[in-house]
Amino acid sequence: MAAADSLRMVGAALRDRNLLLLLALGFASGLPYALRGETLQAWLKGSGVDVATIGMLTWVGLPYSFKFVWAPLFDRFQLPWLGRRRGWIAASQVAAGLAIAGMGLASPSQALAALTGLAVLVAFASASQDIVSDGYRADLLHGKSLATGTATFLLGYRIAMLVASSGALLLADALMKGGGLERDAAWRWVYLAMAGLLVVGLVAAVLAPEPEQERPPPTSLAAAVVQPFVAFARRWGWREAMMALAFVSIFRLSDRLLLTTPFYLELGFSNTDLATFRKIIGTVATIIGFGVGGTLVAKAGIRRGLWVGTVAIAVSNLGFAALAMVGKSYLVFGLAVGLDSLCNGIADTAFIAFLLGLCEQRYSATQYALLSSAAASVGTVVGGFSGFLIQSLGWTQFFVATVLAGIPAVLLLWRLPRSLFTAVDGPPETTPTASHL
Repeated sequence: MAAADSLRMVGAALRDRNLLLLLALGFASGLPYALRGETLQAWLKGSGVDVATIGMLTWVGLPYSFKFVWAPLFDRFQLPWLGRRRGWIAASQVAAGLAIAGMGLASPSQALAALTGLAVLVAFASASQDIVSDGYRADLLHGKSLATGTATFLLGYRIAMLVASSGALLLADALMKGGGLERDAAWRWVYLAMAGLLVVGLVAAVLAPEPEQERPPPTSLAAAVVQPFVAFARRWGWREAMMALAFVSIFRLSDRLLLTTPFYLELGFSNTDLATFRKIIGTVATIIGFGVGGTLVAKAGIRRGLWVGTVAIAVSNLGFAALAMVGKSYLVFGLAVGLDSLCNGIADTAFIAFLLGLCEQRYSATQYALLSSAAASVGTVVGGFSGFLIQSLGWTQFFVATVLAGIPAVLLLWRLPRSLFTAVDGPPETTPTASHL
């Protein structure tokens, strides 16, 4: 049933123009994420950078935690092309592409500081693209279309992450082993190729429909900065708003703490092993996860979907603990990757649908940026210390600790007011099509 739901969702995306464009926009949004994250970690690990330094370099993702600071600019101002949302999407994609290409011209051994600075620029441009893409979806998707549209966008996002991680690793190994290039030269071509793939997003931004504005955007920058936060609190109530932000900030804590790429390489798996398993098992499991998540949210509601997702993303880390105990085992490796991808697909669909439902269209970019920044902030800050925890606890105990880190999110979800869900949970969606877009 889960696989059938997933295949129907993919089929609907391929048949429907709007869903296909959402898939492409999700791809463009997800591509930079791994290139400044786990793919960069693999490059650094292969270049001899120690795990503590690699752990601290996860802080290059801090722009994702503070994107609500400049998000009001995207609600207030409009570029002279493509409309209020799509213009900023295209501009941020161009900036991300240039920064990714710049990373390829740097070297961990000779210019680690420059490489780090460029990774921060990628994170900033990528976070900006996320702000506007999230606002675009919040404006476009309503009611019954939330589950299908969210799952489709996230599918594109995860496909891009697999391309930017598995695809990048396979290409790097092929260039080094088959092409005879030195490590830095191989990675240079990998990052240049990844930058070129953002053309997919530019084409989608040009062809995608601009959402109709039910209410005019803010008329001043001051209004764009202050009013979204006040409107959010007034709409839900101050107590409920604070509880929602608290839950959002710790929802993915157990997942944000992970530092898996150095772990795989330390066990003796090659870049090709990582890429192959993620490409085959990870892709299939992710597609199934989005299908399960989309169906669960559409039929059972966002609250129940969040319950399943909150528990799943924490418990799935036990697969990594098992791999740490048995050592290099392709069977356990595949099971751990598959379980993690499946659970993340389910959790992401419910979580993003929840965030989109909390936003008001007039301030959607800023309000969603506030929520997604809260989702990234705690995990990003704490995740920077993961390398030190690994050195202190060892891999097995570390992964068990990440499971325990999911308990606060479960407890807070139990206490969340039902009013936060009754406003966003609509009637069941009978078929996963794009007729509501």
